This record gives sequence, structure tokens and C-alpha cells, in this order.
Amino acid sequence: MTKKKSDSKKSVAKVLTATMAASTIVTVVSAASLGTDFLQDAGQTETTVTDSVYEEKAEPTVTESVYEVQVEQPPVTPPVVAPPVVVAPVQAPVAGVEAALQLLSQAADASSMKAVLGAPELALNLSLLEELAAEDQTAVAAELVKLNIAGQFGSTLELQTALDAAVAAQRDVAALRNAIAAVSQAADAASMKEALESPYLGLVMVGYRTMTDEAKLQVADAVKNAVPSEGFTDRGAVQTAFKKAVVAVIQLQAAN
Repeated sequence: MTKKKSDSKKSVAKVLTATMAASTIVTVVSAASLGTDFLQDAGQTETTVTDSVYEEKAEPTVTESVYEVQVEQPPVTPPVVAPPVVVAPVQAPVAGVEAALQLLSQAADASSMKAVLGAPELALNLSLLEELAAEDQTAVAAELVKLNIAGQFGSTLELQTALDAAVAAQRDVAALRNAIAAVSQAADAASMKEALESPYLGLVMVGYRTMTDEAKLQVADAVKNAVPSEGFTDRGAVQTAFKKAVVAVIQLQAAN
């Protein structure tokens, strides 16, 4: 009985020993197998640093990026600006101008000078001259005859300049002449007073400006009575008559 139990225990111990050994082998084999598989998987997925760098997509350089996004634009054509149109003044043919100037040099009096001034070859501006009275136009032409004798007209420009100056001077002469005529033709003291105070007459009015209107009318009436039968011929004559009238009125006021 005792021997059988002992044998039975021994059998159980052998079985346990065999089972544990088998488990150990399985564990070792599994671990070995697992290690082999892991290494194989790792060998399939492992890459070197160099491989990783070259497998990544290279970044484009700045030059490549510019040419990749650049869109070709059509050439820009600058607008065509037309040059300004310069209109040259109409001038008479040189030969015609020279011929007219030659005729001008031969003008010996105001009548012939006026005829030459109207020559179309000279193309003169005669508008201011034509505004003057006939006697003033004759006076301008006579002044140009004097300058022409001195040989001052070598071109139409010189002639136009001299003409304009002569016209301006004659307008002042005409204004003074008309102012003197207004004094000579005054019908009463009021119209005489207005004529005497004309700026075109330009009288010296010392002692007159401070007078009352009544006293000024007395002066005007005294001048009216002093007008010669043929009228005043120049400003000096008017100034003399005016001065006498002012002194007379001042003395009369002082006496009263």
C-alpha cells in the first residue's frame, strides 16, 4: 500500500516536471519566434536617415516658385502723344514785303504814307489807327513820314511798333484837343465847370479845389466870359484864363 502511493507520487511528479518543461520550451520558442518576427517586421520598415531625407519631397527654390506662379502679361504699349500743332502766322511773301517797304521808303507825305500802310503785303494791324478821326490819322501818317526819312523801318515789325507808338501819342493829342474845344464851346457856367475839371485838360487848380460849389461856378462863369471869339487854341491859354478867374473870385470873397 505504501509502495503504491510512493510510485503514484513519483508518477505525478514526472508528469508535472514534463508539463513544466514543455511550457518552458513553448515560452522560449514563442519568444524566439516573436523576436524573429519583430526583427523581420523591423527590417521591412526600418529606413536610414539618408533614405528618409531623400524620400521627402524637396521644397522648391525661390527661383522655381517664381517661375511656377508667374503669369506672362502682354506687353504694355505706351500711348502715342501727338506733338502740339503749331500754327505759323500768315506772312506775306518776302519779295512782296520787300517791295512794299521799298514803296514805303519813297512815301514823301502823309497821303502817300497812308496809302502804303494799307498794303496787304505789310499785313499791319491798323485797328487803332482807324479808330482815330481823319485829321488824327493824317497826323499819325505825317509822324511816320518823319521816321521814314530817318530810315527807321527796316522790317514790318519796326514799322508796326512805330505805328502803335504814333497812334498812342495822337490819341492823347486828340483827347486834349477835344477838352480844349469843350471849354471853348461851353454854353453856361455848369458846362464850363465840367469842362474845366476834365482830367484830359489837366489844369493846375491851386486855390480852386477848396472853394465852395458856388465859388467854383463863379470861376467857370468868369472863364466863359474870357473865351476868345476863335476859341482857345491850346491848354496854356485856358490855364491863363482859369488862373485869372480863380484870383478874381478869391479877391471878391475877401472883399466881402
